Amino acid sequence: MSASRPAEPQWTPPLDADALVRLLDRVRAWDPLVVEAVFDDLDMAQGDQTPGADEVDELAERLRSTLKQLSAIAVADPKFPADTATLQLIDRGRSLRDEQMPRGYRPALGLARRLSWVTSDLIERLIATRQIKDAD
Repeated sequence: MSASRPAEPQWTPPLDADALVRLLDRVRAWDPLVVEAVFDDLDMAQGDQTPGADEVDELAERLRSTLKQLSAIAVADPKFPADTATLQLIDRGRSLRDEQMPRGYRPALGLARRLSWVTSDLIERLIATRQIKDAD
């Protein structure tokens, strides 16, 4: 007499076809964080060479995008929740990202600089907590 083995459970994929298509779309749309480029934008906003009137809107939009990306990185790992200082930077960044682009060069430059200061603080925080690597 031989003992019969219990039936092996059938494997089911973790995602169905629709979920795989959505995942593929997200991967295709993914824009990797390039720390060197972020530092170039920070230098443009805060450095000696102020962006021209034709560059300031585009700079502010890049900084908005970077700030959103850094905020997502900061809260991405549930095993390592963001501390109070990081959450405060995320909140400051969110309110700045939500501001409308002001008319006129000086107000637009002011917004770009405020975005750059929060971005700079958040990137330093994420480098210190080893959530991202510094540009070498």
